[in-house]
Amino acid sequence: ALKPGQKKTLNIKGPAATGTGTIVFTLPKGTRVKLNGRSLGEAPIKAQKVPYGTHTVLLIHPENAMMKVRKKVKLGPSRTRVTIKL
Repeated sequence: ALKPGQKKTLNIKGPAATGTGTIVFTLPKGTRVKLNGRSLGEAPIKAQKVPYGTHTVLLIHPENAMMKVRKKVKLGPSRTRVTIKL
């Protein structure tokens, strides 16, 4: 119980938003893909359902080109695209 004149700080958090979004890959055949450090194999890669938020995608092309991108996945039916054109 608080006494008169005494102050206390309260941290109030609402419910955490949960849900997933989808990352779609359009890549040259043979491009290796890692999503958040986990290997997904070589393109073509199926669309991946992921928790909403920011994800790291590492793309390694057979000709030794490498690209690291961060993609923000939105909650809901929209799709986040990762595309490479050579």
